[in-house]
Amino acid sequence: MNRKYWALLACLALSGLFFLMGVVFIPLAGVQYDEALFIMAYVSPEGIEYNAVAGDTKIPLMLMTYLGTLKAAILKPVFDVMGYNHRSLRFPPLAFATLSVALFFFVLKRLTSTRIAIAVTLLLATDAAYLLTSVYDWGPVALQHLFLGVVLYSGVRYAESRSALWLIPAGLATGLALWDKAISIWIFAGGGLALLIVFPREMWTLAKRPVHVAALVLPLLIGAYPLIHYNIQEPMATITANTHNTDMAMVSKIASFDGALDGRGLFGYVVRDVPDPEGKTGAFRLDERATLWLSARLGAPRRSLQHLLLVGAVLILPLMFWSPWRRPAIFTALALLFSWTAMLLTKGAGGSLHHTILLSPLPHLLAGLVLAEIVRRFPSRGMKIGFAVFASAVLTNLFVLNQYRAQFLAFGPTMVWTDASRPLVEFLGTQHGRIIFPADWGIQQQIDFYGGGILGMTRNSEDTPTRLHEEEPRKFMLWALSVPNHIYVTHTEPNEAFKGARKNLIDFAAAQGLNHHLIAVIRDRHHVPMFEIHEFRK
Repeated sequence: MNRKYWALLACLALSGLFFLMGVVFIPLAGVQYDEALFIMAYVSPEGIEYNAVAGDTKIPLMLMTYLGTLKAAILKPVFDVMGYNHRSLRFPPLAFATLSVALFFFVLKRLTSTRIAIAVTLLLATDAAYLLTSVYDWGPVALQHLFLGVVLYSGVRYAESRSALWLIPAGLATGLALWDKAISIWIFAGGGLALLIVFPREMWTLAKRPVHVAALVLPLLIGAYPLIHYNIQEPMATITANTHNTDMAMVSKIASFDGALDGRGLFGYVVRDVPDPEGKTGAFRLDERATLWLSARLGAPRRSLQHLLLVGAVLILPLMFWSPWRRPAIFTALALLFSWTAMLLTKGAGGSLHHTILLSPLPHLLAGLVLAEIVRRFPSRGMKIGFAVFASAVLTNLFVLNQYRAQFLAFGPTMVWTDASRPLVEFLGTQHGRIIFPADWGIQQQIDFYGGGILGMTRNSEDTPTRLHEEEPRKFMLWALSVPNHIYVTHTEPNEAFKGARKNLIDFAAAQGLNHHLIAVIRDRHHVPMFEIHEFRK
């Protein structure tokens, strides 16, 4: 077979593997608050950070000071066709990340060889953190992965051809990434500084060519225009609003990066670590029983060997100083170092996996370049040992993914990702003429999403029960209780996000002389009570 077609077939197989593994996880968790936040751009545009005005039309541009509406704009036609469900929500981000895997393959193939690209892309395609944060795209990170892939691939093609045409997608992808999530500046600033250090002559040559500068800068400005426009209308709001967050211990930020590399970072957050005492399971299909059997046989593995391999690549980096891949390897290492340092030094950032995963696939790229050098120096033994090490890491990646699925099946998702949100909205849809009052964190977005934004709801109420000692929330609560067709949705007491919210609500209503009536209890797939629906009457 022609080498070109062999490489294309390998890329399709690896990308297809990533996509199909992601499909397995799509239905296993309910929608999470941040995952569905972007739909506010069309179900509640008055509640977002900034709308541009064109005549009588408001155009949603910024969900938050650092988060744009690009994902909302892309997914709106998908929801119009497929409705609001976990498939329409998660297939597009998974597709974006799948394209990023394909782009990574071609980047590494052009830098090294097809065999190296296959081995390292297989490692990325089975990376539990990379896959699951793309499926459950609460970061959001999937578009960020795609844009970084475009920048890396376009950069490699520009280095080969010196054609200004390759700077256009690089600039546009950078601009769109900044609009989508302004904290992508960590990655692009870190990478830009690394370029200046490692490729100073090439950067100076580019800077002296007006056409090349324009090909890079103009698309960047177009892509980032909504973010720029917002920061002109609200002077430097993205910077001023995000530089006063609370700090977190440096050790927790380092642990977060390690948790991203070895895949364990989402245990206990997306999926329960232990079964709920009230939970029970039903009958399992054959493939589900196989997943549970393998988990038990392997001792429930929660960590991959991948992080040891990637850290090992950094330790072997001095070997690259006499390598034909010296400058790409040093660039990748410095870009990774500078970007991570920016996270470490930013208050309130870098301590969550949806931040540290933005560094991928830079660690994998560095590992691939190191593997290429080992194979070059030791053609026979280096290839056998190197590929065996990568194969072992891939296998442990798959074991960790199997463990995630096993825990979804046996224990179910956590409160934040509860699958009870689907039956909750189904029940609320039968309560005609009632107005929903969400009384704990995350409930409003879950109702908005599965209800398609059409259920009557009192908004911005979720923290009210925990702030009844303040005058304004107290007045708001008194008003809500005066509306007889309000029904109140809380989590069950053990599953509250705002602890005490349920009790505060019931006690406050009782103090106003109202009687409490529990309308319904909504359980998850494992029969664990997750939501309660209340009303209060004279």
